[in-house]
Amino acid sequence: SITTIATVAVGAVFVIKGHLTTGGLAACTILAGRSLGPIMSLMVHWTQVQKVMVIQKRINDIWKLEDDTVFTPESETAPENGSIIMDNAIVSRGDRQYSFTMSLESGQKVMLRKAGDDILPLFWGLMIGTTAPEKGDLLVGGHELKEYSRPNYRSKVAFISRHSQLFRGSILENLSLFQPKKEALAIELAERIGLAIFIHALPNGFRTQIGDMIGGPLEQGMIQRMAIVRALVNEPEILIFNEADEGIDLAGKKRIVQLLKELDGPTIIMMPLDISMHDTFKDSLELERACTVSSNEGGK
Repeated sequence: SITTIATVAVGAVFVIKGHLTTGGLAACTILAGRSLGPIMSLMVHWTQVQKVMVIQKRINDIWKLEDDTVFTPESETAPENGSIIMDNAIVSRGDRQYSFTMSLESGQKVMLRKAGDDILPLFWGLMIGTTAPEKGDLLVGGHELKEYSRPNYRSKVAFISRHSQLFRGSILENLSLFQPKKEALAIELAERIGLAIFIHALPNGFRTQIGDMIGGPLEQGMIQRMAIVRALVNEPEILIFNEADEGIDLAGKKRIVQLLKELDGPTIIMMPLDISMHDTFKDSLELERACTVSSNEGGK
């Protein structure tokens, strides 16, 4: 390497002049080679930190766009509970209008059933804040969406889809969303859903480096379980599980069901792919023909 060549070249001059022995030169060469690794690792880490900072700044710039008609960028309010109230919240799609009415208490867990392909995106849009009702009321945590800023709202509303993506970095960084203070919780959640056993089988365990593309050392089922952990580490007030069991084996699904049942705090709206998971919660919501969302049990 260049470091070794430079060390030998400079050291040879000192040896010729009698200021350094050949043994000393050999020791310097070994030390130079060994010191290069930590220095390179530090440089790589610094580069990753800079990338994260640039990405975060760009994301924050997007959230602050002035044309946000759903949220208020300067608001410092965030949802303090997971209660959801829709009172004749109307959304138009083409020449059709859809009306949503429901009431969920904070911490209530429900299964979403009989959701039409034309209605479901509108419902999810209302829940994650990409759509605002044209008429009627939508209250989350006791407030209208316009009383929140988009970052504050999205930090408390976790949405897990069937095709999750990973960030460039280690597995642990992905699970903890690059928050060192959340690493212990991320590892605990990984253990509870049976993800840790697969991670420990990798050469570098939780420190295994992964990219932002599906593939490599991780199967789709592992990626989905990682997405579930990632959604939970920020302790959201609302958790939306939209067919997030894609690619997960039966044992993994049982672990996830058990975890969701044991979770104390977030309001959970769950729509799994596997029909065997449809009995996870006793309460259910239905997007009916009139597009009214109602609860079969546990109150409307």
